Amino acid sequence: MPLRLLILAFSFHAHTTLDTVPALHNIREEDVDTAIASYKEKTITVKLKTGETYVYAAAQYGKEDWSDGVLPRKLQHPILALSRTFTKSEVPPTFPGGPAAWDEYQRKVCSENSRLIKRKGPTTVVVQFIVAFDGTIDQVQLLTDAPHGLDELAIRMIEKGPAWEPATQRGYKVTAYARQKIDFQ
Repeated sequence: MPLRLLILAFSFHAHTTLDTVPALHNIREEDVDTAIASYKEKTITVKLKTGETYVYAAAQYGKEDWSDGVLPRKLQHPILALSRTFTKSEVPPTFPGGPAAWDEYQRKVCSENSRLIKRKGPTTVVVQFIVAFDGTIDQVQLLTDAPHGLDELAIRMIEKGPAWEPATQRGYKVTAYARQKIDFQ
């Protein structure tokens, strides 16, 4: 499947027109200064050494082996970061500060919602979600049943909590699934 990108914006250089926006596969490695992916915006911003900046929106990504020279190496990781979600990674996503910080966060939320928890009874919920390469949380869903009210609280805990530390694979930050057990006591 070939790489297809929709160009959202053109160069921020004042004299550039839409006709001069290069396709990603036409950009030369030596011309790239930086390439940054945005999970939330689903874009790749490419800054050239000339100072020109192009923003590409991912319409669809191919599954090509990027090591074959189709794209400059500096563009490969941002594209792969947007196009893959790992179910397992070398280092999984973690709550910032680790398990002790999670326990403290969980105690705080339970304390703030103690009346709801007492009414609905103590329960344990498992939540699955995606932690993007930039720590963004996405697609939060319950994997276990919970009483009405606690199900919504569990989802809010993940969505409204701090950004997580992303997973890593081969030294790169990647997008990966995470599961978290929440004890409402």
